[in-house]
Amino acid sequence: MATHKELKDALLRLDATQFRGATDDRELTWRVLDADRRSIRRWTFVTVALWLVAAFIVLAVIVLFGLFMPAHAKTMVESGVQIPVANEKPTPEQMHLILTAFLGKLGLFVTLGVAALGLATIASVCLVTAGRRATLRQVNASLLEISDQLKRLATLPVKPAENG
Repeated sequence: MATHKELKDALLRLDATQFRGATDDRELTWRVLDADRRSIRRWTFVTVALWLVAAFIVLAVIVLFGLFMPAHAKTMVESGVQIPVANEKPTPEQMHLILTAFLGKLGLFVTLGVAALGLATIASVCLVTAGRRATLRQVNASLLEISDQLKRLATLPVKPAENG
């Protein structure tokens, strides 16, 4: 009887000579295909979750920067730094403080966003790869079944044709 790993590899290569014992190998084949289905479900869940996390981070960046600017302005006023009015040009010190705070937070959130998008992309590739392997195994298992049925049909006695 073939092991689980041997059967998975053979289903990918369609090597029917390794499967002599029909019942046990059929059961093991269906177990492998069932494991593939579970693997696809897991990768789907992980992929969707990672894409949702990435989308949440992107939305959080948008919202946080909308909230950050008024809070930053309030902090500057409380610390004694004069905030330029609409028509007044900011001093270099004011610009430096604004840009330093903004870029520091931007860097953090961009890093988190890129990491989340990278993980989501890797999970997507793994999902596609697992799906392709599962499909190939299912097709090859079906071909093995058809091959087995054809062998059984070939061993059946043939009735002579009647001349009428």
